Formats: sequence, C-alpha cells, structure tokens
Amino acid sequence: MTYSSAGPTRGPDGTLYLVSSAGLLHAVDRQGKPKWTFPVGRHSHPVPPVVGPRGLLYVPSPLGHLLVLTQAGTLRWHMTLPKGRSQLAVRWDGAVVVLTAGDSLRMIGPPRGK
Repeated sequence: MTYSSAGPTRGPDGTLYLVSSAGLLHAVDRQGKPKWTFPVGRHSHPVPPVVGPRGLLYVPSPLGHLLVLTQAGTLRWHMTLPKGRSQLAVRWDGAVVVLTAGDSLRMIGPPRGK
C-alpha cells in the first residue's frame, strides 16, 4: 500500500491521518493502532487531509468532491470541487480556499446549516 508522499496529517489529539493509493483515509492513534478507515477514492497521487476548525477533516477526493469528516470518521458533509486537480486550505471560520489547476483561487463554504 502506498501513502501520500506529502506525509501524514496530525490531528489535535495526536491522531495521524494518512491517505493510501488504495483510496482509504486511515486514522492511527498515538500508539500506532488503527482507529478507523474511510473510503475517499483510489488515486495515483493521494492528497493528505487538512485538519480544520473543531478538528474536522477536509479530504479532496479524486472523484472531484470535498469530503468533510469528523474525528470519529463519519461523513459530516460533502460538495463538488472545481474540475481539475485542486489544493485546498481551510480558514479559521471553516471556509475552504481552493487553488485549482488553472491557478485560480475560489472560496467555498459548508452548505447552510452544517
């Protein structure tokens, strides 16, 4: 199994989050024991998740979606990302800034009520 070349992302409680080329997001506790996995989509170049406010995990899917998960590994919400490969950052208020393949910036936020 191949993991993201960018390395793991550390959560506020010390949990490590890694995306495999098999299309799974893995959560591993401080002792190295698996906590949970979540399918995010198979990709040849996995992108690590971003930990945002309140510990939510923001994971770009190779299928063109942004998946937002709780620290327990449950899907909170999802939305479609702009076409092409994207990089993302999460602001303090939960808004997501996306840099698209064409070098344009877009700000998107969670659906109302999320």
